[in-house]
Amino acid sequence: MTKLNDSQLRKLKPTEKTQKISDGLGLTFVLKPNGSGYWHFNYRWYGKQRTISFGTYPETSLKSARDQRTEAREFLAQKIDPSAERKNSNLAACEAEIAKVRATTWREVSTE
Repeated sequence: MTKLNDSQLRKLKPTEKTQKISDGLGLTFVLKPNGSGYWHFNYRWYGKQRTISFGTYPETSLKSARDQRTEAREFLAQKIDPSAERKNSNLAACEAEIAKVRATTWREVSTE
């Protein structure tokens, strides 16, 4: 199986049907008929097919998509669902931001 490269991605033209081009190890480039391209990582979790998206091309580069695939595969090796890990990470980031806003607001209110 040949790995994708950036020049191949730039040369791809949309067709009437969605195209799925594999880069290997579960990473797939999906080109929609409207010309938009997405990075998907396909994996199995307890026997069920799962997919997570890594972003759009060219905003998410081939290298970045491969790095995210490697990270997701490391989670799978540790028996951790990459999708659940991403949700937990996003939740933790949101909670940290909320705590920061609350602290700032509390300081502003207490100094008045």
